[in-house]
Amino acid sequence: MKKTILLVCTGNTCRSSMAEALLRDLLTRYGKDNYKIKSAGISAFEGGGAAHQAIKVMKEEGIDLTNHQTTLLSKELVEEADLILTMTQRHKLIILDDYPDFREKVYTLKEYAARVEDIEDETKQIEELHQIIDKKREEFILEYQEEIEELEDRREELLNELEGIERRIVELEDDLNQRVLAEKRELARLRDKIGNLDISDPFGQPISIYRDCAQEIKAELQKIVENLD
Repeated sequence: MKKTILLVCTGNTCRSSMAEALLRDLLTRYGKDNYKIKSAGISAFEGGGAAHQAIKVMKEEGIDLTNHQTTLLSKELVEEADLILTMTQRHKLIILDDYPDFREKVYTLKEYAARVEDIEDETKQIEELHQIIDKKREEFILEYQEEIEELEDRREELLNELEGIERRIVELEDDLNQRVLAEKRELARLRDKIGNLDISDPFGQPISIYRDCAQEIKAELQKIVENLD
């Protein structure tokens, strides 16, 4: 039985229409015929055509998009799909808000492409770093809890010693920050590496922007297709 992949954007005239055509073409090129490809738009008008810029850009890819008809995203389409790939995180969040039971099969296109490539390693490292930070924080609190409580009590009772107590608290905070500094830097590096997960909307832009959008979509889809069964 064929699996269904649903590609989603806003109007189903630009990004998801090109993504549907490109994915179908890539699957054919890779000889993978066990997938059914569909596309839809969260705010699409039923029965419209693809944007003329999208048609032109797909023609440059050797793909005919003139017969594309826009489709409004529906519960039936969401239920039918085995995998839903959205063009932006906003599209993903809208679907998850409307259909929370299908959370496990909804991804942004870039998110899923990275998932089948190398994002899983970074995600695992981020989780491990959070665990290390939490553990160090717990150890730190256990190590200094009594002293911190005593210092806080003295601060209330002995205003004339406030400056010294504040200095010690700052030292403890600095100590904690130093202990997790390496992990926080690594977290920032990994988040930067994952990067932006949206496909920008080319609607109303020059044809060159449509070409860039199509190539960006194609590159992400190729990563996915290469890893499909």
